[in-house]
Amino acid sequence: MATNYAKMSSFKIKVNSLAMPIKENNVNLVFVQNPPTLTLDFKKPLNKHQKANLQCFASGGVNMVWKSRRKVEITAKKKLTKRRSKYNCTMPSGKKGRFYWYSIQWVDLKKPE
Repeated sequence: MATNYAKMSSFKIKVNSLAMPIKENNVNLVFVQNPPTLTLDFKKPLNKHQKANLQCFASGGVNMVWKSRRKVEITAKKKLTKRRSKYNCTMPSGKKGRFYWYSIQWVDLKKPE
């Protein structure tokens, strides 16, 4: 819990988050293409409600392109400018007060520490 989103009022939601129900993702965290594209491949097809409520975030926003009911590609709208940058995705789990969460930290080795 750091930066602007580190508020105790949201701590309970974060602690109660669930792993995003996706297949194992063997993505290379050190990216070459900027901005990098993250592909989420869900274990089961998402229903309309789940698709509509999947939200992903990166500095400057993201573009989400659905390839099927199970697969979505997420790309930041702007180039990543720091050595370390994150994409975060959330989706309601269907359980009261619980959300699925997925976060990936990208690394650009060309940028200084």
